[in-house]
Amino acid sequence: MSESSERYQIISFVSGKGGVGKTTLTTNTSWLLSDSGNRCLIIDLDFHNQGSTSLFASCNELGSSEALKLLMESGEIREQVELCEVDSNLYFLPATFCKLGDISIEDLILNPELLFERLQTLLDYLAAEYDLDCIVLDCHGGVDNLSIAAAALSDLTLMVTEADTVTFGGTLKLLESYHQFFSEHTHRPRIEFILNRIPPKYNWYDLKCLYDQFLATDMGAYSSTKEILCYIPVEKYLSESFGEYPFQVKLAPFALFSKKLQLVLFTVFADSERIKLNDLIRRRFRMQKTRSKILKEVVSIEERSSMDVFSAYNVGFLFVLIAMALGLALLVSSELGADEFTLGKVASGSLFFFGIIVVVYFTRAAIRICSYNRNRLRFLKAQLKFYPSERSVIKSISLWQTRFMFYVSIVGPGLVGLYMFIALATMLFWLISDY
Repeated sequence: MSESSERYQIISFVSGKGGVGKTTLTTNTSWLLSDSGNRCLIIDLDFHNQGSTSLFASCNELGSSEALKLLMESGEIREQVELCEVDSNLYFLPATFCKLGDISIEDLILNPELLFERLQTLLDYLAAEYDLDCIVLDCHGGVDNLSIAAAALSDLTLMVTEADTVTFGGTLKLLESYHQFFSEHTHRPRIEFILNRIPPKYNWYDLKCLYDQFLATDMGAYSSTKEILCYIPVEKYLSESFGEYPFQVKLAPFALFSKKLQLVLFTVFADSERIKLNDLIRRRFRMQKTRSKILKEVVSIEERSSMDVFSAYNVGFLFVLIAMALGLALLVSSELGADEFTLGKVASGSLFFFGIIVVVYFTRAAIRICSYNRNRLRFLKAQLKFYPSERSVIKSISLWQTRFMFYVSIVGPGLVGLYMFIALATMLFWLISDY
């Protein structure tokens, strides 16, 4: 880290391979920082894929300046750098507008020491020129010298990985390249890990045990916590918009994804004198119990809704089987001359008990479905509010369809619950009427 960077914070997002959500985490984390009052700049250093450049180009005029051209300059920055303001307090510098084949960059890319020097000069210039509090670097997904230089300069490097063998293999290769470079230097970067797009088949405890074993080895040599910093599950209604809108946390502040990134900022910057955090983040995570709950949540409300519906129907089916079995038992006992009244009371009591369980399961499923549809509806409405130019017949139909599902998820289960409540109340009244 350079001495001049003491005035501002540098954060790098890296990954062992592409397609793990690194750019999405970069843009959304940057927006949260800017929303807290920090003047923030995103720089796309992925000259091969240019993910964030393509994302912002779809909804902004990017200007004429580009990161690659500025890094190619030797010495001081001689031209006026034009940054693109993509939101309040948030700026963006694209990777390049040229094809890499048209520019000879081998001398730069193959020399990590030169990259470090040029990148440091560029960041110090931009921070001073635009009075920046934070610069966030969106690096290449894979092993390259620019990612190493970025990690060497950064106050914090966030390595994004996924819970699969291929991605984990890429993460290990990237860490190995860091070990090879930094073993010859006195500077040690701070690298923390974000486990992204977790499938619903995993639970937090198993993931923690697995990754704690690796972080206890050389994999966690540069981590200050020796733990995964953040576990982010898949939220399908958000992931569908990742290639269309840069700031999901702005559109869906209520989503688990947003809370996870807020927790990352609180964990890292709660005691920072350079980075500000807004009152919402500080209030939300002031309690250790809340922080622990959000950290351990690895299944989205959508997946929980599906599992709850499946469980509710299984319990309902079991209730029907029990009712049929009790009815058959009453029929057989009546043929044998048993006391039908007493047996009826026992059967009704059993059905009443299992009926309460069914009501609990269906109520829980109904609440989860309603909550999911409400979140999806709020997200779609926010899309049309912040991006009115994106309004179309298809999006309008999707909005009305989601609104319909939301109201159905309230009224439908409510009527079923009312019916079951009346049935159980009637059964209970019949049970106690003779006592």
